Amino acid sequence: TVNLASLSPTGTNYFRVNSFSSGTMNDPSAVGGQVPSGVGHVYLEIEDITDAGHVPSDGFFWDGSTWAAAAPNPSLEAIVHESSWTYLSLPNQAYWERWDASPDGRAYRFKVKVVARSSNTTTFNSLSAKLIFDKSAPASSITTPPLGSPADEDVVTSLTSIQGTAVDTSTSDIKRVYITIRNRKDPPNNQGQCTPGDLGSELGNYWDGGAWTDESEVWLPMTSYDFGSNVWTFNSLGVSWKNDCYYVLRSSATDDANNFQTLISSRGYQFQAEPAITKITTPLGPPENSVQYYKDLGRIEGTANDK
Repeated sequence: TVNLASLSPTGTNYFRVNSFSSGTMNDPSAVGGQVPSGVGHVYLEIEDITDAGHVPSDGFFWDGSTWAAAAPNPSLEAIVHESSWTYLSLPNQAYWERWDASPDGRAYRFKVKVVARSSNTTTFNSLSAKLIFDKSAPASSITTPPLGSPADEDVVTSLTSIQGTAVDTSTSDIKRVYITIRNRKDPPNNQGQCTPGDLGSELGNYWDGGAWTDESEVWLPMTSYDFGSNVWTFNSLGVSWKNDCYYVLRSSATDDANNFQTLISSRGYQFQAEPAITKITTPLGPPENSVQYYKDLGRIEGTANDK
């Protein structure tokens, strides 16, 4: 008895181009003799189930080379391995798009049928996976820190989190947003650079999540994403910002179909730590508009916060 054959894309999935499909299968021990017979054949059926909002719409089947009005007979057959299978003759991108003027959102259903060497057979209705075509890239932008005026010259005194928005303009959802943080070498309008020496050694370097590195550009994943507001957040509490240094952020998003943002968003700013704050606590200050007199003053105390 064959009871499992799983496609690698299961449920509702988004894809851009799928050049081959694969899955796993097994033939569990039979109830009587407890001896598995093994899998002999794996067959596929690929149906276009696109709604009427697209032209052409549903009602066609892939026959291995083109779309036909009826399911192929005999069915498409996969290559069977010891515990998996592959099918190589899937449509190319043009056939997935079906020359639709707006192909994003076209829907297809994969069905699988497995035949054991004992001739026990599943049906095409026992296992299927829905695929949605999406070739449009998502978009992300940075909102915190703000753009500033002039642009990319905002002065930031504290930056514990970096935020922005990310949306997928077609049919799938945002999968991940990545950012890079760079201590830039070339501040805008020749405004100078941060202090040379130990601080200057970080100029042009990227934050790798724990330290500044002079390696190639480092992309860090977002900390969280809110699907309701489309807002992504990166926790930058651990970043060691240097006083008076200029930084540039870049963000890029990817969606569930693995489309990557091509027009990278960026944001520049200068970091200036808040000035130190001191306060005298002993002796106590006099009431307003008066003078406080002391006979003896053994100590002077206060607080200091060097930010």
